[in-house]
Amino acid sequence: MQESDINCKTLENITLDEAAITAKEYNDILNIQSEILSMLGSSLTDILARLCTFTENLVPNSAASIRLINKDTGLTSALSAPSMPHVGCKVCACWSMPVRDENKEAIGTVALYSYEHRSPAPFHKKLLQTAAFIVNIVLKNSYYEKKLKLFSAAMQNAAEGVLITDENNRIVEVNQAFETSYGLKEKDIVGKNPKIIASGEHNNIFYQKMWKSLNTKQTWSGEILNKRFDGSLLTQWLSISTLHDEDNKNTHNYLAIFTDLTKLKETQNKLEEMAYKDELTGLCNKTHLEKLISINKEQTLILLNINNFSYINTAYGYEIGDKLLIKIANALRENFKVSHICRINSDEFALLFNKGINIQEKISHLQNFFLQ
Repeated sequence: MQESDINCKTLENITLDEAAITAKEYNDILNIQSEILSMLGSSLTDILARLCTFTENLVPNSAASIRLINKDTGLTSALSAPSMPHVGCKVCACWSMPVRDENKEAIGTVALYSYEHRSPAPFHKKLLQTAAFIVNIVLKNSYYEKKLKLFSAAMQNAAEGVLITDENNRIVEVNQAFETSYGLKEKDIVGKNPKIIASGEHNNIFYQKMWKSLNTKQTWSGEILNKRFDGSLLTQWLSISTLHDEDNKNTHNYLAIFTDLTKLKETQNKLEEMAYKDELTGLCNKTHLEKLISINKEQTLILLNINNFSYINTAYGYEIGDKLLIKIANALRENFKVSHICRINSDEFALLFNKGINIQEKISHLQNFFLQ
């Protein structure tokens, strides 16, 4: 049987005489609604097949189908038709009702095929009308379920850590990246305040500014130092957003997403150390000194040079010369209150003070210390 052989009548535009529907028929339709809607969460195939079966049971000697329209081709394909007749069975009549989306556009049909010649009664229209309405609900539910599963999978597999709290700032959800970063399981922290991961490195003013931004701008982002389960510190770039109810009035959740900056910070520190530290003595180098003195404020600089240091290297070797430089660097650190000590050449040191000092007194102190 080809579908084009069937004279299918659309019932949507036929006036419905509600009075012609009996109380039992209304009750049967309500039972369908209740039964099908209770199945939400089951597979789409099972729900629509059950809806077709229910509809067929209320119209003896019939078969039901649910079809969707392909927007590209304009053709329909069967989404569900569990009892459609095998080849050779004669279909005498067909009634259909369009399934419409929220924009009132037809996206499919619910059809009832009769194996006997008859005209549609008001009950048949009401039945198909209800079935079309239910199909719309089921399709919407299936669509949102797929979106929820997609978002859930994306959240759980994201490289960034995710934490969600309720309106009272109690944790309700975290993802796998959060658990990995903190060494905590979801069951260990759900229901608790995010304070349990606070490092204690930030003062109250830091958090007051955070909450002020959340309450006024609905967002906050910045670098923050938190604490893992083992007590080690975790540097993060954290973004927090407020989530509101449907009326966009009351906050019902907070969404926090963080990127772990710990390894990046460690790499940056190593690079900075390589760029600004003298490898032999561990003191600041000439590059760092130039950066420090570029600051526009009062500072005092004293240069210290080791006379005839090249003779030491020549007479005793570079190993002895290096040991002497290290010993001088340690002596400067341990015995002189200096803002910054730098090694700026092979045998030259710089002492930088962040304020005005008695220069002659400091020089005398240095000379007496190293010449005694």
